[in-house]
Amino acid sequence: DDYDSHTNHARLSLNKTINEIDFVLGTDVALYSAEFENRGSYNSSVDKSAENYATFLNFDWIGDKWIWNGGLRYDDNSLHRSVTTYRLGSSYEIKNGVNLIAGTSTGFKSPSLYEMYGADNFGYSGNPNLKEETAVTYEVGLKVDIEDDDMRMYSKSTFFTTEITDQIKYSNSSYINDTAGKTQISGWDYSNKIVFDSTTFDIGAMYVSAQDSSDTQLLRRPWWQGNIAVTEQVSDKLQIWSAYKYYGKHKDLHSTNYSTIERGEQHNIDLGVKYMMKDDMVLSGTLTNVLDEQNERPHGYSQPGQEFNISFKYLF
Repeated sequence: DDYDSHTNHARLSLNKTINEIDFVLGTDVALYSAEFENRGSYNSSVDKSAENYATFLNFDWIGDKWIWNGGLRYDDNSLHRSVTTYRLGSSYEIKNGVNLIAGTSTGFKSPSLYEMYGADNFGYSGNPNLKEETAVTYEVGLKVDIEDDDMRMYSKSTFFTTEITDQIKYSNSSYINDTAGKTQISGWDYSNKIVFDSTTFDIGAMYVSAQDSSDTQLLRRPWWQGNIAVTEQVSDKLQIWSAYKYYGKHKDLHSTNYSTIERGEQHNIDLGVKYMMKDDMVLSGTLTNVLDEQNERPHGYSQPGQEFNISFKYLF
C-alpha cells in the first residue's frame, strides 16, 4: 500500500497596539494534497490537491473589570466557496477572583479530499459537490480563581450550544450534506482544580446532547464524560499521581457491516510516579490502563491494554 500526503503551510502576522488594544493582522496559506492506493483485498484510492488562502484580524483589550477579545477571518479555498467566520468573547469580574464569561463564534469544516474524490472497490464513491459544514456557537459561564491560607482553587463552568448547518454524513456509499435540518449540540462543561499544601485534586465533567436533524444521537458522542485525578507531592523530589477517566454510553459505527450500534461505558485508570534525581535529571514511571480494559474507540480499533513505561529526562 502507498499513502502520501503533503501540507505546505505559511503564516505571516503583524502585531500592533493602538489605544491599549492589541491587534494581530495576518495571512495564512496552506497547500495540501493526498494520494494513496491500497493493493490488498480492500482497494481504495484518491489523488487530489487543493489550496486555502486566508486573511485574519484578531484583537484583545483588558480593562479594570472587563476583558474583550475577538477575531474575523476570511478563507478562500480552491475546492469550496469562500467563508467568513468571526469570534467574540468577554469576561467581567463580578468580584475578586470570580468572572462571568460569555462568547459567540462561527466556524466551518471543509470536506476531506477522500470524502470528495475518493473511491474503493466496495462501491464507495466520493461526492465532489459536498459543501462545508458551518456552525455557530454560544457559551456562557463562570471562572473562579480564589486563594486563602490553606488552598487555591481554579474552577470553570460553561454552558454551550452549537448549531451546525449542512452537516457532512455518510449515506448510500458516499457522503452527503444533511439539508433536512440543523444539528444541535448543547451541553455543560465543568473543570475544577484544588491545590492544598502538597495535594492537588483535578475534577472534570461534561454532559453533551448531540442530535442530528432527525433527533438521532451523533456517533461517538457520549452523554457523559468525566475525570478525577489526585497528585501528591510526597517530598521535594518525589511526586505520585493517579487518574480515572470515564467515557459514557454512546453510538458507534460497526467496523465491518457499517450499522449503527450501541456501545457501553468505558473506564480507565492510570498511575504514575516522578522522582527528581537532581535538578536537571528526572526519572518517571507510569502504569496505564491498570484494569486492562479492552476498549475499542472507534469500534474495531483496539486501544492499548495495560502498559508500563519508564522514562529518564536530562535537562540542559
